[in-house]
Amino acid sequence: MIVMKRILIFAVAACLVVSLCACGAKKEEETPTYEDYVSTGSTALDDKDYEKAQENFADAVTLDSKQTEAYFGLYEAYMGLEDVESAEQALSDGIAETGNEDMKRILDNLKDPDASSGATEDDWSGESSSSESSSGETSSGETSTGK
Repeated sequence: MIVMKRILIFAVAACLVVSLCACGAKKEEETPTYEDYVSTGSTALDDKDYEKAQENFADAVTLDSKQTEAYFGLYEAYMGLEDVESAEQALSDGIAETGNEDMKRILDNLKDPDASSGATEDDWSGESSSSESSSGETSSGETSTGK
């Protein structure tokens, strides 16, 4: 009888220990990755939630300052918030960390829009800015004399 009592007390104590350990154990939370922040930021940009985008891209930069995507996202978020100064700073920081040439061009155009690369809207649409064709004919069909 005494042996039976001891076994019962031991079993109850073991159950209590196991249940207390299970209650105290917290589920491990996953720490968001750079890719998680960029993905959430990109979705926020698509939804025009520029504040959320800015927060996520800033967190992405904190995790990995050598990746360009987060800096471009920050730039777009700040432009959406109409905060040109912060957009310029995001590009400047990105250039300092990555040396990215595209960021340099965008920053130069932000600071001096008139000093762009010389490309025109016609260049982007594939249209010729001249009315003369490669065969020397004008758009009216006459041959150019070169004078």
